Amino acid sequence: MNGGRLPRGEGHVWLAPLAVLPSTQERLRRLLSADERERVERFHRRADRDRQAAARGWLRLVLARYAGRPAAQLAFGRAACGKPYLEGDALGWLRFNVSHGEDRMLVVIADGLEVGIDLEWIRPGFPITEVAEFALSVSDRQQIAMQPEARRCAEFYACWTRLEARAKAGGEGLVDGIAERSGRTFSVIDLDAGAGFAAAVAIEGGPVRIRSFSIGRSSRGLPGILPVGCCRPSTGRPEEVLQTSVGQESRVPLGHCRPTVGPVDGLLQSGP
Repeated sequence: MNGGRLPRGEGHVWLAPLAVLPSTQERLRRLLSADERERVERFHRRADRDRQAAARGWLRLVLARYAGRPAAQLAFGRAACGKPYLEGDALGWLRFNVSHGEDRMLVVIADGLEVGIDLEWIRPGFPITEVAEFALSVSDRQQIAMQPEARRCAEFYACWTRLEARAKAGGEGLVDGIAERSGRTFSVIDLDAGAGFAAAVAIEGGPVRIRSFSIGRSSRGLPGILPVGCCRPSTGRPEEVLQTSVGQESRVPLGHCRPTVGPVDGLLQSGP
């Protein structure tokens, strides 16, 4: 995959652990720029510094596999809207977005298509009714209310991650909790990032095809691959889901989600 471009309409989602062994942490830190290391050191807690360093290191390694350049030599810029990008005219096609929570992170990659991804740890007891009132649309609030009591918290986070992923893909802000609309259309897809988490990815246009990859295991036992069910179909047969209209929220069928085991040391050694 080193230096390889993606087929049009295809997105790659990577799952990586943030709680890693000390030896891996040291190797990831060596990939960071001076500016990144300075920002990492601003965190007060050691655990937060380690997670941030791991997130930046994994991001560099994943992007290097597509850019065809050494991970440590990648340079990042930031658009006026705050969205990061890779500097270099030859890398203008490589669009990415990242989100992390607790002990894991997700990265989405696409070729020439704007993307956004969001990962949230589901916090039991979170005041979902109050937050949903100003943050979510009427249809989302109705969908949450239709769920059994035990499912409402998870449904709230599912709605929230879709909203955040869509806003990040468009480089937009949240106004009173609602994503500002740029007129572009996005396919929004639910992801399974593990028990206790909600995640969604948004990719410009549609229909889209998602492939999933994963990096090793963490010291806390994070699964080595995204589960086969990481992209769950909503309703209808798989071929019907794939033919959803542009911009319609959907879920990629099981057969179109291809997990690949990628050991931590393997990526560190095989990355450019």
